[in-house]
Amino acid sequence: MRSFALTKCQAAGNDFLLLDARDGTCLPFARWARALCRRRFSIGADGLLILQPPRRTGCVARLRVFNADGTEAEVSGNGLRCAALYVHQRHPHRHRFDFDTQAGIRRASIVRPGPKPSIDVDMGVPRVGAPRGGAPYRLRVRGRRYEGWPVALGNPHVVVFIDGDPAAQKLEDFVAALHEARGRTDVNLELVRPVGRTLFMRVHERGVGETLACGSGACAAAAAAIALGKARSPVPVRMPGGEVRVTWPGPGLPAVLTGSAQIVFRTQIPLADVGAVTRLC
Repeated sequence: MRSFALTKCQAAGNDFLLLDARDGTCLPFARWARALCRRRFSIGADGLLILQPPRRTGCVARLRVFNADGTEAEVSGNGLRCAALYVHQRHPHRHRFDFDTQAGIRRASIVRPGPKPSIDVDMGVPRVGAPRGGAPYRLRVRGRRYEGWPVALGNPHVVVFIDGDPAAQKLEDFVAALHEARGRTDVNLELVRPVGRTLFMRVHERGVGETLACGSGACAAAAAAIALGKARSPVPVRMPGGEVRVTWPGPGLPAVLTGSAQIVFRTQIPLADVGAVTRLC
């Protein structure tokens, strides 16, 4: 019976299953994501990372990101760090990798190899206020008013700054208020409290729910905080799963996400266990 190698990996507690399909193997990836990412009923993860042959010249692979519910995301900062570590372990002499993503080419660099590697990812140029011309969403949560700042980073985010501890808030209330204000649910929400130079953040990711960390979300939070004068670059962003650093010089320039990643384990999955039919492209 045919089986496939899967790699479990994580970055700041944001965990993924990675399938290396650079040999051209095609599978119903959305179905695999729904089946394999179910916690307690399968391996469990926030999403499924797929490496495929690149479409753009100079890229080591095409990186596709499927959320736990099977929807496809444009890009993942934490997923990029995991993918970079995976490829680096197979090519130890290489330390810089360009990935072909739905959001464009994203470069990841192994700054410091080792058991706890430091990995930089160029996340592209944040656009704070897009696509609303700089205007925030007006949210009302339990009788209080908040502003939700849209940030485009290849994928959509809305950043909400609060005075209290994000851990003490009912995140679902903010998500519901944002969905009502937008009239749509396809967005990531970051609940952020600036304390000194550090941003404390919780995140609700579309297609997943609350996760322990979000790399692109950390960049969105840092960009919004810098644009609004609430922080200065580089910005430490602390999430329940760990801390990352975001460097953003300002408008028109890319944000760089810095953090670690870990290969948790490797396993083989029999094709019959997922109920999928494979074919070659």
